[in-house]
Order: sequence, then C-alpha cells, then structure tokens
Amino acid sequence: MDVADPDVAQVSTQPANQKGSEPRGGSNSLFQSLLFPLSVTQTHRDALRYLSHSLSAPIIATPVFVVLALLESATILSAILSVVFATIVPIVAIIGFARSQGLDYDIPEKRSRARPFGIAILSYLAGFAVLVMIRAPILLGGLMLAYFINTSAFFLVTLTWKISVHAAGITGPLSFLVFKLGPAWGLLYLLVIPVGLIRVRLGQHTSLQVLAGAVLSAGLTWTQIIFLVPLIPA
Repeated sequence: MDVADPDVAQVSTQPANQKGSEPRGGSNSLFQSLLFPLSVTQTHRDALRYLSHSLSAPIIATPVFVVLALLESATILSAILSVVFATIVPIVAIIGFARSQGLDYDIPEKRSRARPFGIAILSYLAGFAVLVMIRAPILLGGLMLAYFINTSAFFLVTLTWKISVHAAGITGPLSFLVFKLGPAWGLLYLLVIPVGLIRVRLGQHTSLQVLAGAVLSAGLTWTQIIFLVPLIPA
C-alpha cells in the first residue's frame, strides 16, 4: 500500500488531441480504445484529474484507518494520530514541495521526488512508533508500518519505472480490511479497477504499470500481515 503519492493527479500539459498525451503501446492502446471509445473533452479530463486527486494514496489512508480503528475499538486519539501521520503530513509535504519548486503535484521529475517521499516515509515511521507507544491496536500499528515499508519500496521502484502508486494505495490498505473482515471482503479489491482506468485515461500510466502497482502492494502487505504484524508489541 503505500504511500505518499508523488503520483498525485498530474495531468499532461499537452492538448488532449496532441500525439504523445497518452501512453503508447499496442496492447495499452487497445485497452484504452475498448474502455474509452469516445473522445474526452478538456472538461472531462479536468473532472478525471480531480477525481484522481481524491483517490491518491494519502487520501485513501484516512477512511481505511478510520474504519480499521472502529473495527478494532481503538481510541479516538489513535484514529486521529493515524490520520495525521498517514494523510495530513504526507499531503502537506507534497503540496508544499510542489508549490515551492513550481512543479505539478505529481512531481514528474524523478530526481525531485526524494524530499516529499522522504518526509512521508519518516512520517509513517514516526506514526508507527507513536501508535506502539500509546498501545494502539496492533492492526493500526501494522497498517502504519506497511505504509512505511511499501512507500520505501515504491520510492526505489519509481526511480527507474513509473509504477502506479495510486493503484498501490488501494490494494495495500484494503488488504488489512480483508484480513480483518474475512475472505468474502476480497471484493473490495475491485475498487482498484476504476482508479486504474482513470490513471490510464489521463495518460499517467499504462495498464501494466497499474497492474504492477496493485499486485506488488498487495503482495508486500500480505507478507507483512503474516510475518511482521504478529511481532508488534501489544
């Protein structure tokens, strides 16, 4: 799961009908033509962009932490601290850095991503330490730890390949809800489909990058749930 998302809602500055505004590749072009047969106006693109903003990894963290806190009968303090470290700090870091550097919130330049990613990673680590310190429910601490580990891993990947952090931000956190609620709730993973379609349609990712982000995040998270979460002090 992830993450600080320097993938937040960047939209190509090229006109929608200009060549190069969409990812290229035979299979991916077919994928888009089947799902989006009609041309998209700039108004539609703006709507998709704002929707993409609302589905970024730090934003998704809030409802997942709140639901998990309710399921675990956590204190209000635990829920508030989770939101602060998992959503507020990363969002402020991304927006502040992007504005100071005159960049899109997506922070497309790979060499510019280190600072916002670093701040988010440190925030997740600090959040995990605080949750353990106040004896928050283990799954809350485990989810924060997963954000720390997954964001670190995805940062390394994004240095060489634009894997979808948006998709990762869906399947990773939802893995904790599926673990808590049971296998039948695996249908929650279907929520990654509209997110992936939006990212592909905006020209930010190929279908392979979306699939890779979703699968890698879920795989990392389940590994942590099985092997690391039981080691967290109660």
